[in-house]
Amino acid sequence: MTPRMRKSRRPQVGAAGQYGQAQTSGFPYFPSTADCAQACEPTVVGNAGIPGCGTGTLPGTECSLKILFRNSGTVAAGAQADLEALAGRGGAFKPRAAAMFGISANDSAVNVRFEILNVTVLGDPQLINFDGATQPANRGLSDFFNFQCAPQPVDWATIGASQGQGLVVTIRNTADIDAILYLALWGDGASTGLIGK
Repeated sequence: MTPRMRKSRRPQVGAAGQYGQAQTSGFPYFPSTADCAQACEPTVVGNAGIPGCGTGTLPGTECSLKILFRNSGTVAAGAQADLEALAGRGGAFKPRAAAMFGISANDSAVNVRFEILNVTVLGDPQLINFDGATQPANRGLSDFFNFQCAPQPVDWATIGASQGQGLVVTIRNTADIDAILYLALWGDGASTGLIGK
């Protein structure tokens, strides 16, 4: 008797965007690029000479994505805070995917949800419903960026390396304990002339 193979209960999106087909590219949410025009060679680099695929690539053709980490520091129970992620030594950075995860400030084994009130770059909202600070019904949860088992695609503007040029995520700690929100962004090094675009 041959052992039975265990079927995965998690649907996978594959080459033709259909469930159950094999994954053919880097991130699970990127479709195959076999039928797409190929992007030009990367020509966009940050001021530290850090190459990426450039901000002109076609969706799904990204390669050599860089990763950027940032955390909120301790946010008191029920308090609101701004988390600003900067491009660092890249000079400029085009986010293509994001993940967020909250934990207790005193016990990393305890998960904490944060409300996402707004996301801005140079003061420009990056969310369609950007008024979560004043309209509680328009708030999201950090869960949306960590329950999918993969970074979530984003179309946020290019950020810079100087304070005020970053990606600002306005958050509220929903727990009755102090907590920290961790943010990871995947993306490309970019020209500083594209900051805010």
